Amino acid sequence: MRLSVAGIAVALVFVSAFDLISCQESGGVLVKGMPPVGPVKSEWRVTLSVDSDACGLAAIVKPIGSSLDMVQTGSSLDVLRQNCCCPFVTRWTGSLQGSSMSLASVRAVARDVSCILRVEENDVATLCDNSFTGEASLVVSDASGNCGAGFPCQVHGSFQGTRCQGAECALVFCAQALCPLLPCPDL
Repeated sequence: MRLSVAGIAVALVFVSAFDLISCQESGGVLVKGMPPVGPVKSEWRVTLSVDSDACGLAAIVKPIGSSLDMVQTGSSLDVLRQNCCCPFVTRWTGSLQGSSMSLASVRAVARDVSCILRVEENDVATLCDNSFTGEASLVVSDASGNCGAGFPCQVHGSFQGTRCQGAECALVFCAQALCPLLPCPDL
C-alpha cells in the first residue's frame, strides 16, 4: 500500500510540475509538441492597440498586426504579414528563446508621392501555447528628406496574437476592387 501511495504522489508532483512549466516549454516551438526537425509554419491573428503615436502615422507605418505567417527554423523566426491584394507586405525576422520572442523589421513606407519613411520596428513578446502578448516599438525617420519636420519620431503599441487556421485567419476587411491599383512590395 505504501508503494502505491508514494507512486501516486510522485505522479502528481510530476504532472503539477509539467503544468507549471508548460508555457515556458511550449514557448520553445510555435507548434506544441516535439521540437521540430525542419521549419515549422503557423498562422496567427494579431490585434494591436497603439499606446502612443508621436508621429501621427500609425495607420501608415502599420505596426505588427493583422494576419501573420510565422516560420520557425530552430530558434530563428521569419514572419510575413498577409495582405488583401499582395501575398505579403511586411517581413520581420527574429528569434524564439524559451517563451520569449523578439522580432525586427526595417522597411520603407510611402506617406505620399514625395515622402518616403524609414520604419524600424522592434517587437518583444511572450509566447504561451496558442497565444502571445507583446510590445511594439517603432522609430520613424524621413528617408527621402521631403517629409518635413518632426522626424525621427516614435510609435508604440501593445499586441496580442492567437493561433488560427484556414478561414479563421482570413483578412476581414479587404477592398479587392482596389487591388489592381496598388503595387505589391518586393520582399
